[in-house]
Amino acid sequence: MPLPGGACASSCEACDGTCVETGTLGSVCLASCTSNEDCRADEGYVCDRVWHACSIPNLAAIVAKTCPGTDKRDPAFGASELAIAPPAPITPSAMLVKTATTRFAAWRDAEAIELASSTDDVTWSEKRDVTADDGSELGAPFLAANTSMLYAMYGAADHGLRVRASHDAGATFVTTVTPLGGTLGNAVIDDAGALHIVTLNGTALGGYGSAQQKIEYTVSRDQGATFSSPIIVSGGDERLPTYFANPSVAVDSRRKWLYAAYLRGGRDAVWDLVVAASKDGGKTWKRTAIGDGCAIHLVPNLALDPLTGVLHLAYYDNVGAVGRFVHATCSVGAASCTPWGAINSEPFAALPLGRKTKITIGDRERITLDAKRRLLEVVWAQPVVVDSTTVVRTFHATATLR
Repeated sequence: MPLPGGACASSCEACDGTCVETGTLGSVCLASCTSNEDCRADEGYVCDRVWHACSIPNLAAIVAKTCPGTDKRDPAFGASELAIAPPAPITPSAMLVKTATTRFAAWRDAEAIELASSTDDVTWSEKRDVTADDGSELGAPFLAANTSMLYAMYGAADHGLRVRASHDAGATFVTTVTPLGGTLGNAVIDDAGALHIVTLNGTALGGYGSAQQKIEYTVSRDQGATFSSPIIVSGGDERLPTYFANPSVAVDSRRKWLYAAYLRGGRDAVWDLVVAASKDGGKTWKRTAIGDGCAIHLVPNLALDPLTGVLHLAYYDNVGAVGRFVHATCSVGAASCTPWGAINSEPFAALPLGRKTKITIGDRERITLDAKRRLLEVVWAQPVVVDSTTVVRTFHATATLR
């Protein structure tokens, strides 16, 4: 039977039913069906209408629709190339951040949040445990850094986001604060040294969309010692997904604009990308959406051009293609946003919306902007066909800024 997501054949070779992608269990083999009568209804199973498999309701991953549109490329980008995987002990899933002199990487292993650094992207320091000694749940970490401060952030479950501040490049951490309930997010340090954080406060129960979740923002202006009260960025009537929905934040210090990007949508797989902009430090927000009523948008990333005030976005969608990784820009204040086209030159083999499969695209990609060199660099994960097998590879591409 054809696989709607096209992603899990490689992990269900011996399946005599239907291989189904899920949000929490990876790929699972389930009995095929055409109607509920084919399933064990007395045990709570129904026939999933998309996957045609007997499943517990809402277990299966959603599947992106086939959407019209022109699969054009952004001409500013050259051909995408395979990204070089970082050396050991840095894993490809590590969260990376770079200052003028040093690149830091943080990742979670079985027992700790680990940190390493490099001044040449070739030789890395020994990893060091930067976990707070307080029994906190360990989740995927993220970092923010400038020439004087390094912040390591992580959290999971209902324990909130742990923010650890270091004045000596991670050798020691002087504070540990929990400013937000959400743990999936991003952070940035502005020109004045303030740390801005945006997170999704939600759980796997709302993995493919829930009205019970929210996007929250906070800021610290005293090097992570204290934080402002959480501010809700998302609208009260918006359904927000957890999966592939890591929000992003950017700050325009010169023009006093604050931006947050997030996703809204539900199990219909029609997810818009929302760019929220605030001129008053987050007290009020105006929102601009990128969406067409059909396509799914995933993993938003932001980068601000300090010279022009233009906001750059990178994200996945499926407009006119199986999948794309797209570049868009928003005008100052995000009054309007324009998608310029795909960054990837290699076609997507699939756009899997299941998690913990062999070719998941993950929750984080990366867009960085070098204002001095006028260069934009983007890194993303993409399923491609290699020797008749679908595998995931990491690509990168660069563009000269308009």
